[in-house]
Amino acid sequence: MKKLISFLMLLVSPYLWANTCEWPQWETFKSVYMEQGRVVDGSDERMITTSEGQSYALFFALVANDPKTFDQVLKWTQSHLAGGDLTARLPAWLWGRKENGQFGVLDSNPASDSDLWIAYSLVEAGRLWNNYYYQTLGHLVASRILREETVNVAGVGTVLLPAPT
Repeated sequence: MKKLISFLMLLVSPYLWANTCEWPQWETFKSVYMEQGRVVDGSDERMITTSEGQSYALFFALVANDPKTFDQVLKWTQSHLAGGDLTARLPAWLWGRKENGQFGVLDSNPASDSDLWIAYSLVEAGRLWNNYYYQTLGHLVASRILREETVNVAGVGTVLLPAPT
């Protein structure tokens, strides 16, 4: 009986660990660089946020099994970088303090590297956390990347561009 219980505990233990990822560096990153779902680059006087920083935060939240932070980052990204709707536009790559002191988009061009990470993180979050919204949104972002950030080059095939044409 002891062997059976020990065997069952071995089978179940990875699932227990997967639900409680302790990652001190992630917690430190969040406390130092994140505010309400926004990754802030304090080294720039404009207190900028980039779509790349947001995409990495989504990925790290996914790896850390941190759906609360994932949702905060996604909501901030969608609201501030994508005009409230990631299905309608890819996120702007640069946001921060403008010359007039107001905060907003500084460069509305998307960045395909970030867009790919966002799409991937959304699809995986949807799969791992059984969230149909994330999965669907990820597929829609991926479709938009294909439409807006790729070209077909004769003799080569489909090529990813750094930003839309």
